Amino acid sequence: MDTGYAACAVTILSLCGAAHAETVPLEANTDNQITAVADENLLKDQNWQLNLSAGVPTPLNVGISRRVNAKTEFAVSGGYFAVGVGSGRRVNTWNIDVGTRWYPWATRFYLGLTARYARLNFDMPITLDSTTGSVADSTLSVGGLYVVPSIGWTWQLSSSMTLGIDFGVQVGVLTGGDISATEDASASDGAAMVNSLSRNSTRAASYFSRFPLPNLTLFRLGWKI
Repeated sequence: MDTGYAACAVTILSLCGAAHAETVPLEANTDNQITAVADENLLKDQNWQLNLSAGVPTPLNVGISRRVNAKTEFAVSGGYFAVGVGSGRRVNTWNIDVGTRWYPWATRFYLGLTARYARLNFDMPITLDSTTGSVADSTLSVGGLYVVPSIGWTWQLSSSMTLGIDFGVQVGVLTGGDISATEDASASDGAAMVNSLSRNSTRAASYFSRFPLPNLTLFRLGWKI
């Protein structure tokens, strides 16, 4: 009788061990299959995207981007903005950006790096002689090639719409600046004053063009196309 019980116990333990040995690989294979399907769906979902963004120092940008895989996205954008700031004064800026965003954990957070060519122009009149009212029309122009490292986040609002923000710094690489002016013909010494202004101000404008500036994208809306 004891021998029969022992044999029965051995048989039951053997069957449980075999079942466990078969179950573990099955669960592992199921997890691998689910992960593979999720990755495949993610790659299928990477379409071209149209983006509209607003921030500083680039007030308004329009561009396209492409998420080539779960961790890498490429983007191209450009913008132009102009506004009057008083009598005879006007500011306009334009830029072209080419960049990439790297999502290290394939989630919302990313590290960005952008190459930017941009220019800022400020038109303003300068009074040469207050008694005669003679003025010179001057333009301050700064710009060149910049790099913009940044960090940011992208949220999926719906199946076809995303929202992003980022923070970074714009650093000048190959930049320059100058001030040009045209004197009023009624001012006898206008030409000399204007030439002196342009000559002495170019160095200051060039220095300003290289000064690092904060780069902030207040929002970036994206629509799949």
